[in-house]
Amino acid sequence: MNQRILQCLSNGKTAAALSFCILLSSTPAAGAATKMVDGYSYQLHNATPPADAFDKDPSTYHNPATSWVEQGPHYTMSWGSKDHHTVERASFAHGRMRMGLFATHWDLSRPSSNPDGWASYGRPLAYRTFNVDVRRADGGDRRIDGEMAKHYILTADFSYRYKDGNSNYEHETIHANLWTLGDKPFSFIPFSTAGMYGDPRLDAAMSEKLSKLGLVVRVESTAHFQAISKDGKKLGDGHDGTFLTWLSDIKPAKVPDVHLPTVSYMTTTKLQHATWQDADGTCHTVINGGTPDFVKKILSGDQRAPFLKHLRAACVRRAKHKQSQK
Repeated sequence: MNQRILQCLSNGKTAAALSFCILLSSTPAAGAATKMVDGYSYQLHNATPPADAFDKDPSTYHNPATSWVEQGPHYTMSWGSKDHHTVERASFAHGRMRMGLFATHWDLSRPSSNPDGWASYGRPLAYRTFNVDVRRADGGDRRIDGEMAKHYILTADFSYRYKDGNSNYEHETIHANLWTLGDKPFSFIPFSTAGMYGDPRLDAAMSEKLSKLGLVVRVESTAHFQAISKDGKKLGDGHDGTFLTWLSDIKPAKVPDVHLPTVSYMTTTKLQHATWQDADGTCHTVINGGTPDFVKKILSGDQRAPFLKHLRAACVRRAKHKQSQK
């Protein structure tokens, strides 16, 4: 189920408000540019073989997934098929389109060294420990997609909990061998699909440490997840996971020069809540060409127009739906 619809349900909205929430979630991305610029295209492959099978023929992996990627100067976009590569259908490396705005998975201005202010889909996080390191491997460089890639090792060891949950922590350790092509720009796309990289502070730390090393073209990761009490005692047995990502068919390409108004996930959550509080009044205002007061307070500059376009379209659909129910 769509993450935004799940959030509506978890917030206990009425049937009418839930219906409007679904309409808010269904408008395509707005404001995409059509200018084409120099970038890269490639295929992104994901699989979850056991660690001792990382180097086996990919055809032996169970149910591997492939995405088609276009990497531009500002955004990296991917699609699940070879065709219909429009911005409206794209998935993004470090965020998602939400109500006409680009909501980042983490606060891009917040350094990972800052332990405070992190949230996952609007839920505040608290950290007990946090350490992420990237170092050059002693050997292991390899040829990938026709080019010699440099070998690095990434390690992460951190524990966190949701502030609105219980007092127990989730302790996660990651060990990853990765290879980079230093003559191509970094993208977060190899880390955007695996749950083991889902923590926003981890994402920020990896971006900080890897962004100067070039394009990450292969990642072999193992992880261990363990629930612990607030005093550090293990709760249960924990579980392990593996994830393998690699790029192929990397080549220069003309890609869309996308410029999207960027906000935090918390900002879009505030917009949702404000819209729900008075859906009738909000829709009356925007359909008649006005701007609700909460939009003026929460958004600024180029953020307002795409959100209002999105909201107006949702309100028109809402009005048609209400009319059809009479």
